[in-house]
Amino acid sequence: MSSNWRAQVNQKLYFAQLLLDDASTQSSAAQTALLEGAVFHLATAYRLYLKEIAHSQSHSTDAIDAISARRELAKKGFVCQELEGLVRLEESGSWPARLLAIYREVTGEVAKMASSKASASMIAVADVTDSLDAEVCRQWLRQFQVLIESQREAAQEW
Repeated sequence: MSSNWRAQVNQKLYFAQLLLDDASTQSSAAQTALLEGAVFHLATAYRLYLKEIAHSQSHSTDAIDAISARRELAKKGFVCQELEGLVRLEESGSWPARLLAIYREVTGEVAKMASSKASASMIAVADVTDSLDAEVCRQWLRQFQVLIESQREAAQEW
């Protein structure tokens, strides 16, 4: 896979790890700020990983999630096992879906999406089942690292 995208993904994961390490030692407001920063870096790493996957097959994507990336790349006739695995995780409500939901809430994307789609008779509701805490973020980081490692190893075998 592309070493440029790989380096950026690894860097963002490292930044998230640093913030999570510091978050455990901080008080309420400082901890929240660090956790939101970790979510930002994890979500950015996820989006960069989508680029890494697409680039490994001489394609590109600016998708914000695997479902959108699959749709975008399918139009070009591209199907990818790694991307399909991420789509399954998102569709099942696993860690990528929860991470992206928290990211959208933290960055205000939920409010923007709701206001752009809302009409006078429509009420927008954001259902975020995970509270933002250090342990949840650490679990997402670990799960993401394991997934990346296994997918990168499988890609090298080809």
